[in-house]
Amino acid sequence: MIKREPKIKVALLQNHGEARLNLKGSFSLPDGRRFEGPLLVRARRGAVVLADSNCKELMEGDDLVLTAESLAVFTVHDVKIGIDFHWQRNQEQTFRGDIILSAASDTTFNLIIDIFLEEYLASVISSEMSADAPLAFLKAQAVTARSWLLAMLAGKKQTKKPGGVPALHDELIIWHDVNDHEGFDVCADDHCQRYQGITKIISENVQAAIEATRGLFLVSDGEICDARYHKTVG
Repeated sequence: MIKREPKIKVALLQNHGEARLNLKGSFSLPDGRRFEGPLLVRARRGAVVLADSNCKELMEGDDLVLTAESLAVFTVHDVKIGIDFHWQRNQEQTFRGDIILSAASDTTFNLIIDIFLEEYLASVISSEMSADAPLAFLKAQAVTARSWLLAMLAGKKQTKKPGGVPALHDELIIWHDVNDHEGFDVCADDHCQRYQGITKIISENVQAAIEATRGLFLVSDGEICDARYHKTVG
């Protein structure tokens, strides 16, 4: 029996009221129609509304899935990265995968991509460090990023919300983790791991690092390590 590579859901935008996309290649809408080109996404009264470049509405729903045809990609304009850090700024980012648009409240939605795990990691190691980094660096980053992701997903299944444990001096230690995320596995920013699209994957070493480390994890006592990491402790 061949075991299929798992997919994960990554939130590119969270709690947005409006977003501008450009579908480069054909995507199938939930009603079977195919669409490509500029797409406007809005939240309205607890639903997600899609419109074309002329603001003509295409459809509306609570959860809409746009399935990518062969080789189709999409660009998201004004993606905020480094949220709440001093390097916060907007970027234009391009992605490959199926698009999930899910209502988050009466006035907001989440834009989520459904992608294979190793394809996700190729962008992560290119976004967390430069794709031009030495192969050994990229391989180490791939193993670390893969380990953290799988350990986090396993922990997420065990508990719905982070809990607290008593500490000294009547304090309570709270572990704020990705259990805060509902409806998807990870976000695309520094809160989880940077996932900034396929345009970051600019060297052959990236794919080489993924292939060389495929299926490799950091393990302790038979368990995959929660290998969270950082660039600087400052």
